[in-house]
Order: sequence, then structure tokens, then C-alpha cells
Amino acid sequence: VLGLPTLFTIIWFGVWGTGVFDIELRGEGGLIDTVVGEEDIPGAMFEFLGHFPLVSVTSALAILIVGIFFITSMDSCALVLDNMANGFEEDAPQRQKAFWAIAIGLIAAVLLTATGEGGLEALESVAIVLGLPFFLLGYLIMFNLLRAMREDAGELGYFRTRRWLRTLPPEEYERRMEEYDDSLHEAVVAPDYAEGTQPENAPEVGHADQPEIVQEYRTRTGEVPVVSSRGTASAEAEEGTAER
Repeated sequence: VLGLPTLFTIIWFGVWGTGVFDIELRGEGGLIDTVVGEEDIPGAMFEFLGHFPLVSVTSALAILIVGIFFITSMDSCALVLDNMANGFEEDAPQRQKAFWAIAIGLIAAVLLTATGEGGLEALESVAIVLGLPFFLLGYLIMFNLLRAMREDAGELGYFRTRRWLRTLPPEEYERRMEEYDDSLHEAVVAPDYAEGTQPENAPEVGHADQPEIVQEYRTRTGEVPVVSSRGTASAEAEEGTAER
């Protein structure tokens, strides 16, 4: 929605704009005289196309493109006015949209007929002045787009990272378990691994009563994951209390 129109605009103005510079600097010129001297901007377009082959075909195609531009612009304006007048209801009657399209066309025809060329120039000046707020609005839209993209990125959540803690030997861990040592919630046990030799990417298992996770990881990698003692200590302590 944003990238393709921008890319097309860059290519469009890059190709045709470079052609205009080439004609003025290296060719016969005449385009600036048509625009500045004669004040005929539409004529400059046809003057530019006259420097290329098949000028009759390209001129007809240019007129067709200009007509499509005005028709689609009027259709978009009629659709917006229809939605606003209908309260943004989905089932708006087609005759209502047709009414707004005809109204826009009639207003434009009356302005062109009643005021002539001077009125058209005045209308163009008004359009330029009214375009300034929309120019500033574009910066606000860019700011809001950047803010929305940052919010969307924040909703993805953080990547989970792991930090190895100082481990207890299995024998010491079992001894403290028998004594119901409360400090075990700060320790972890890495079975079959001495301190400092833990595998780098081993997952943390939240509870020792999850043998399927431990076994699955051991079968897949041949490594033993770190098992948090927080859940193990509480579970085994409850078992010992129940036996007593």
C-alpha cells in the first residue's frame, strides 16, 4: 500500500524527468519556453512526447491516462462522500453514490463554464493553498506509522534467554532435600555435569516431574538439561511430610 506507489512515483519521475533534462541540455529544447513563456503546461507534455516516435499513439495514451485519473479520482470522492453521508453503513444504495458523483461533476462543469479560464486558475490556486495542511498532515501520518510499527514490534514479546546459575552436585542436592533446606529454591542441579561444563543451549525444565521433556531432550541431543530445583524441592518436601 505504501511501498509500491512510492516506488512507481520514483521510477516515473526519474525516467520522464531525466528525459526532460536531456532534451533541454543536449537536444533542441523548447519545453521551458512552452511552460514559462506560453504558460501552457498541458502543451509541454505533448511537446515532450513529440521528441519520441509514435507521437500520435503516445499522445492518445496520455489523454486516456489523464481521463482515467480524473474518473477514478471522482469515483473515490463520491465513495467517501457516500460513506460519510450514510454513516459508513455497508449496504448503501448505489443511486446515492451516483448522486454524489453527478453532483461533483455538475459543480466542476458550472465552475468551468461560468468563470472560464480565470476561474480555473483561481480554483487551482485555492487547491494549492488547501494542499498545505495535507502536506503537514503527511508528516503526522509518518510519525503515527512509525509509532504503530514500534507498538507492533513491542507486542511480539522478548526473546527468551537463559542464564546458568551455580549448581550443586547431585549428592549435595539430595542431602539438602532430605533436610528440607529452604535455600534450595536458589539452586539448580545439573545431573551428570560438573560445574562449568553445562551444555550451552540446554533448555531449563521447570519441574523435575516432567520426565518426558528431559527424556525427549536427552534423546534428541544426547545432553542433560538443567532442572530447576524450585518445583522439585516443594514437591519432594510435600511427599516427605505426607509420609511422616
